Amino acid sequence: DKLQDAARRPTTHQHYTPRTLYVDYNEIQRVNKKPPTPAQQQWWEVKSQYFDCVLLFKTGKFYEMFHMDADVGVQVLNFRYMKGKEAHAGFPE
Repeated sequence: DKLQDAARRPTTHQHYTPRTLYVDYNEIQRVNKKPPTPAQQQWWEVKSQYFDCVLLFKTGKFYEMFHMDADVGVQVLNFRYMKGKEAHAGFPE
């Protein structure tokens, strides 16, 4: 498990803070084979400070949930995944 809080403490550390998340942009770029878009980077910046919350992100005329938040939307709210490579779900305004 590579999960770390914003201070880069692993989940096993006594001072680990589950509210925050360390985001490794180099790893995101390696996995996606391209750097995150400005909107993706903005989402990760917010998510890194509120990792224990589910985020709805306004994108044009849609409210969208990404990655692990999209999984929650699908499982709990009966949303459907939207098309694309990365998990996202949402609804129109």
